[in-house]
Amino acid sequence: MKNTLIAGRIGAALSAFFLILFISFLMFILPSQGLDANQGGLYNPQAALAFASSSWLLQGFYAQYLVGIIGFSLLIYSIASVVESRQSNLMRIGNIVGIVGIVFFLINMVIGYLNTPLLLNLLPQYTQEVYATYLTITLLAGALVYGGFFCLGIWALFLNSSSLTLKLFPRTLSIIGIISGVCGVLSLFITPMSFLYILFSTIWLIYLAVIYPKLKQFPSAA
Repeated sequence: MKNTLIAGRIGAALSAFFLILFISFLMFILPSQGLDANQGGLYNPQAALAFASSSWLLQGFYAQYLVGIIGFSLLIYSIASVVESRQSNLMRIGNIVGIVGIVFFLINMVIGYLNTPLLLNLLPQYTQEVYATYLTITLLAGALVYGGFFCLGIWALFLNSSSLTLKLFPRTLSIIGIISGVCGVLSLFITPMSFLYILFSTIWLIYLAVIYPKLKQFPSAA
């Protein structure tokens, strides 16, 4: 039990750190390179590849997904293990959907991280083709990100909705988690909701990391 709780706490902290890195890149690093302050800034092939050729940060952006992949994996595993006997069917479904979201992040990381240097090598010889390929890859990567937010939003929504009934978490934490989940689901259809998802998820994850060692006491929490 102790090791599982430690894993969950680390998972929550890593997941929050990933979301902070993600939004920091979009809001601060991209504008410093003359790109739009959102993921759309990456959809300009000329500017984005010029940025990638002069800095490792674009590859670093894709590499950071590994932090989120490890974090959310540890967290989903830990919560499922700790509350195994009290899991609702809704929570079990949410766990499966959450794992799908992690797989989306993994695919995003692989195609972005591996293809960026390959495209830079081909750029001098096949400029227009590289621009078209980069845009296709980036559009796919963007779709995978929103798909990941959507799936992890469902996981958070199902988990925290069940928590209100089963009293797995403190009520305040569950409510924040439900708001986070709703924002994650809506981000697939309303792009700006992704920023609210990141905000509320980060708050929820930090709160969870702080109180996680007490998780085994939650059935009696108010």
